[in-house]
Amino acid sequence: MERLLTLYSEVQSTDVRWLWYPFIAIGKITLLQGDPGDGKSTMMMNLIAELSTGGKTPDGCKIGTPQKVIYQCSEDGVSDTIKPRLERCGADCRATESCLLDQAFP
Repeated sequence: MERLLTLYSEVQSTDVRWLWYPFIAIGKITLLQGDPGDGKSTMMMNLIAELSTGGKTPDGCKIGTPQKVIYQCSEDGVSDTIKPRLERCGADCRATESCLLDQAFP
């Protein structure tokens, strides 16, 4: 039977791998918050475009290999808002995914 719990004494410590230090760690969930009109969506769409095409982080560091991105937004529609924004920013939509929670949990 598979164990559900692990003792921390059995865990090997590792360093955090950063995509954009100290804001976004690789393989972790990143939440972006702010007031309406602050540019949160614009910043994320541009960052996703850079990630999916192997461009640069906002501070100018080269990403290199195009990356896959999972983007979840609870405010905007996938087909009428998010995808058009991604396309305008030049994102590779073949490397960008969304969790369609409204379809997964009717």
